[in-house]
Amino acid sequence: MNDEEAIQNIHKKIEREKALINAANAMRAQTNNEAVRSRLDSQMRDGRRNLQFFEEKLRDIQMRQVNANMANASLDSDGPLPPPKDGQDDGGYGTQQYSQIGQHGDAMPPRHPYAPPGQIRAFPRPGPTSPS
Repeated sequence: MNDEEAIQNIHKKIEREKALINAANAMRAQTNNEAVRSRLDSQMRDGRRNLQFFEEKLRDIQMRQVNANMANASLDSDGPLPPPKDGQDDGGYGTQQYSQIGQHGDAMPPRHPYAPPGQIRAFPRPGPTSPS
């Protein structure tokens, strides 16, 4: 059985356990008989235990798949691609050469980009106090 079939099989078992737990819970709500309630409580505990087991198995298989896929991916790749042979790759940073960066031409805004410095006070100055 491959991993995909095992995952499908476990999903079916998980859904079955959930249905059994829900049915036992619904039956418990409809009876006042303590012996029946006790038996249903026991069945719900067993169902939760089974559910935990199946979910853990599912995680194990999924982790095994991820690890296998990562191992295959690392074996398949030969490393990063080399840079282009012409050496003209600008890396997406525009078309200017390094010697042209910072020259003030049309690229600068017409005024200073920040607010002019001023007297900014965090707290208002207290007014004059008059003795009363």
